[in-house]
Amino acid sequence: MGHRNWLVFTHAANHRDHVLAGEAIDHMQENLDSDTNVFSIYFGPTLKSVATLTHIRHDERLPIAALQNESVDTALTNTCEFTKTLHHVLYELSENIEGVCVWSHGSGGSGIGVWKRWKTPFMSCVDLVRTVIRPFKPRIVCFDACYQGSMSCLYELVGATEVVVASPGFHPYCSLLWTTAFGQLSKVGHAKRDFEKYAHEIACQWHAMTAVYYKCLLVFDMAVIPDVAAAIKQHWDELVFDDRSQIDQEDANLHDVSIAFRNMPSIQNLIEKSISQYTRNCSKCRATCTRWVNGPSMEARLLRKWQAPYIQTAWYRHIRGKRGFHDGRLISPRRPESALHCQSRTSSGHDQDHAHQEFARQNCLFDGYTSLYRRLSRSSSVVHN
Repeated sequence: MGHRNWLVFTHAANHRDHVLAGEAIDHMQENLDSDTNVFSIYFGPTLKSVATLTHIRHDERLPIAALQNESVDTALTNTCEFTKTLHHVLYELSENIEGVCVWSHGSGGSGIGVWKRWKTPFMSCVDLVRTVIRPFKPRIVCFDACYQGSMSCLYELVGATEVVVASPGFHPYCSLLWTTAFGQLSKVGHAKRDFEKYAHEIACQWHAMTAVYYKCLLVFDMAVIPDVAAAIKQHWDELVFDDRSQIDQEDANLHDVSIAFRNMPSIQNLIEKSISQYTRNCSKCRATCTRWVNGPSMEARLLRKWQAPYIQTAWYRHIRGKRGFHDGRLISPRRPESALHCQSRTSSGHDQDHAHQEFARQNCLFDGYTSLYRRLSRSSSVVHN
């Protein structure tokens, strides 16, 4: 029987993040059982840092690939390279990815990461789902980032996964990777309810680790999110965005959907069903959330600084044209060419050769890695690096 695998995608925006992410990954490795492994894609701590793909076991770390990063655009290209390499590795090992966890900042409802400024996300929500999550069709997706429990993110994940663990508002520096449950994926059954229970256990352990007043981590049943989206579109004019629905004073544009629908109890009941049945009435996690979060969040209007990544989302296409959401002065919706396809750098032979040279320079070719992995797996004693 093969191992059960997580994919952890990390973007450390600065050296402080780099230290915190490193500590979280160290804790995670300590908590991994012998049959739960993690494949780690890591960017940071600077824009030009070498990005890495690493296989983390409970007793060692095996480097697979490393690529030089130059900009936000090359980060997307490198992510595609890592994804393709990981697919090849998983095929050779006859294994798959069952969970994806994203460690980063949340750039509003438009994506993740603060690289240089809030105006430009490190990676849009669309590209994150397209290159990191959807290719693996994981059973569970977790976000160690702010805002990812918003409709703009959740709706993008429809059809890509079954269960999502995310904060609709701000998310504190308390990592899901710290939980002991995270490292016990191998003990989870294969039914959807098993993954809901597993997600709930991660959320409960996480809530026990932090007491900040604004915490709001929830477990979402993705099967219900399309119904919530349809209700929002159909009853848009019934939404009341005001001080009561505003989640936090630090972000006047982010609102709780359930409170905004306070005049429509039937929709509030539907929103309640979007929260996993194991989380709805839990005194350990749900009851400790801020009272201003009762389900997914959403932006009351489209801010001009978020337009470029936001108008790419499935959520924007779903609610486009609704009264009051934007002022009609949208920039061109044309998507940057570099973000259209997840493929290797084929714009020129030189770019492709450079990518292969960088691979070889780092001595991380996946053929050698898989051979090493198989040898270590057969060995009764593992040598620690």
